[in-house]
Amino acid sequence: MNELEMYPGTHPLRALRNGLHGLRIHWKGAVAYFIVVLLLSGAGAYRWVTHVNPVDKNTAIELFRAERDGNASAPVAGGASDRRGAGRRDEVRGRRETRTRDGSAVVMASHSERRQTAQQRTTASSHPNEKWELPEEGVYSWATDGYEEVPGARREFPKESQRIITVNGDGRWTTHHYFSQEHEIWTVFNWGNDGAEIAQQRNKITFGPITNDSTIDFAPPMLVGPKHLEVGYEWGGTWEGDTHGDYSSKIVEHTTMDIGGESVEVWGMSYVINLHGKQEGQVNAQVWLAPDYSLTVQEHYVQDVESSGTKYHAEWTQKLKSLHPEQ
Repeated sequence: MNELEMYPGTHPLRALRNGLHGLRIHWKGAVAYFIVVLLLSGAGAYRWVTHVNPVDKNTAIELFRAERDGNASAPVAGGASDRRGAGRRDEVRGRRETRTRDGSAVVMASHSERRQTAQQRTTASSHPNEKWELPEEGVYSWATDGYEEVPGARREFPKESQRIITVNGDGRWTTHHYFSQEHEIWTVFNWGNDGAEIAQQRNKITFGPITNDSTIDFAPPMLVGPKHLEVGYEWGGTWEGDTHGDYSSKIVEHTTMDIGGESVEVWGMSYVINLHGKQEGQVNAQVWLAPDYSLTVQEHYVQDVESSGTKYHAEWTQKLKSLHPEQ
């Protein structure tokens, strides 16, 4: 799901974990010092910190090809760069088969097969407990509206952001979302017994010369896209680690949505995620999942996270521009 690109890690999830890799400096002290520098330097320095560089679709396509072909360094341990065992590709039918952790097969269908499947599904009863397909690899563009801020500095997200999806094998896939060159999120998903789970997420955010690059592991994985789809269905859980926490989720809506001129069946889901430990805070998310494509097609997030005494706040809404990725 995005992006369950969600966040504590958002698709479905987005979370920050403490650590300034490379700079080896204290996040709170660095931000405080930097704000003082901003005040002394004036408006030009502030514009520099709050300016963002968008990532366009063509650039994202090149990045996707590098990740798909294993030419990019792994952004997350065991992530998208290791493509050995990623399944077999049937060039004639445009389908991919991979194996889940329990050995059962999960199939990536072609565009035409997905459309035929969607047309055959006319009632909610066709969805519960059925096996989904893996999402199709490629670059998905999103219409994005929102902002992020740390004390003393706020900036808007670019109006278009890009999400790269790569299938890793063993029923896993990775989403790499570029809000901008200054904000990237990687999320590793598993296909578990109960549905789509988030196993790991990395969040990299840069404000001026300060970068926070951190990863959170979800043990056990967080269920974000249940197989059982029914309005009113609720679930939740906990995870352990340096940043640990709990989450509660609910299916709140079953409707259709227009995505790039195509009508698609969606299920609206809400999440409340509480973070404790090295990260303290809460993430509230609403996502709309299209099971026929194994994609979230619309997302809304509000997150408040504190790390080493420094507060980070972000709010955004984004909608998928097309169900069909660029490759």
